[in-house]
Amino acid sequence: MTSLFNSKLAHKGVLPYAPTEARIVGAYGNTPERAPRMQRISKSSGGFSLVEIMVGMTIGLLGMVIMLQMLTFSEGQKRTTSGSDDAQNAGAIALYGLQRDIQQSGYGIGAQNFIGCSVSWQATDSSGQVNITVPMAPVTINPTIIPAAASDPNTDTLLVIYGNSNSPGEGDSISAQPTSPNVYTVGTPTSYNVSDKVVAQYAVRQTPCTLVGDNVVSITAPNMTLGTGVANIMTTNTAASVFPTLYDLGQSPKVQVYAVRNGNLTVCDYTVYNCGSTTYATINTANQSVWVPIAGSIVSLKAQYGRDTNAGTMTGIVDTYDQSTQTTACNLLRTSAIRIALVAIGNRDTATVTATAPLWAGNITNQIILSGIPGVTTGWQKYHYKLFQTTVPIRNITMQGAVAGC
Repeated sequence: MTSLFNSKLAHKGVLPYAPTEARIVGAYGNTPERAPRMQRISKSSGGFSLVEIMVGMTIGLLGMVIMLQMLTFSEGQKRTTSGSDDAQNAGAIALYGLQRDIQQSGYGIGAQNFIGCSVSWQATDSSGQVNITVPMAPVTINPTIIPAAASDPNTDTLLVIYGNSNSPGEGDSISAQPTSPNVYTVGTPTSYNVSDKVVAQYAVRQTPCTLVGDNVVSITAPNMTLGTGVANIMTTNTAASVFPTLYDLGQSPKVQVYAVRNGNLTVCDYTVYNCGSTTYATINTANQSVWVPIAGSIVSLKAQYGRDTNAGTMTGIVDTYDQSTQTTACNLLRTSAIRIALVAIGNRDTATVTATAPLWAGNITNQIILSGIPGVTTGWQKYHYKLFQTTVPIRNITMQGAVAGC
């Protein structure tokens, strides 16, 4: 009966009732076929041995080590690539900013009777308001008014000047000084605006040519009133038809100094700060509001003048590039281009990347010295570098062509 019942249950997919050990022995006895089945069930239910577990752990650890090494290598490659990309972007941005300002330089100061003169005005120093004097040249490389300590070693500084007025670049004639030293009668008073920065120049260029910056206070045509004025400016006339000139630089002329400081390209506004003062020239974080960083990862700035050195009348064609700063009007009008180079630094590798410093303008004598990079005391060869260089025409000089008498 039991056997028949179990068979029916098995047919329906239901497990049979497990008989007790006595029933198994009683029903089936210790048959030879039963014992092997019991052994097979016992053997298949066993777990991993200690040796198997340790072998599996060893394989897993080896796999983890390999994966971590691959991750470290991949991350290092990623940092190197991203660091080089950052340096390239910084260099491109910095070069664009310099190129834009150099192209505009000389606007409003390119007249033959004015270019090369020095103009003084007040600016802020650590001790208060002081008088500063700046040469009226479109671009000056390593100006003497900026100490060498204001920039990183083996780098150049650039002083860039241009105006933003609506007045003609050749200036406006001063025909009279009617009531007081600060009231001028000019030909086109409507081209000026209150608060414009102006400079009055004698009819006959003085030697040395040192002028004073002034501000427009009010305009009542045909007269205009300045903040100070120049006393007796009409007395230097050599003829009745020769008059002094008033040059308008606009309300926000650019008088900016570019320098590499602590691995950043920075700019200082000379119309606001005395950039060359000992206090401000010191390279530290406290002076970042004066020398404002505009691009990081820049380790070198180099520049040269492009000059027309023709022995006779000027041709307007660049004959040579050098760092010979000119001071006379004609020689400044012969300087019609600036060649610049910027070097951006990337990430450091564990092995030597380059054996020689970058060369600019294809001349071995123009090798850029990188041994003085801040924060890199030794092993500058273990860094990636990107060199950016270009030649920028000074448009407000080239547009004058060959100037008579030069």
